[in-house]
Amino acid sequence: MLQLQAAGCAGISSGLDVLFTASHPNLGTVSLSMAGPGGPYGFTLPPAVPGERFGTATNGFVIGNLADCAYIITVSASLLLTTGDSIPNPVYDQIGFCKEVALR
Repeated sequence: MLQLQAAGCAGISSGLDVLFTASHPNLGTVSLSMAGPGGPYGFTLPPAVPGERFGTATNGFVIGNLADCAYIITVSASLLLTTGDSIPNPVYDQIGFCKEVALR
């Protein structure tokens, strides 16, 4: 998340920019979701290019409306076998953060 790059222990209060990259010659579906109170929450990913998904995911919710609590974002990517006979379990990565009340 862009907001945690400068201050990794800071909480999220008003913005949530999820930067992601998934790249593989046989890349399948890529998804991004967030779990927490009231969730799961979804994201819209930028258009794919062959073998890659990358950029900033767009959320469909208002950060200020989220409960002050802990959340976890998960990106999941499936890889296709070249034989096409099966698809292994997806690989995933997660990052947790806390949403806090914005100071005024």
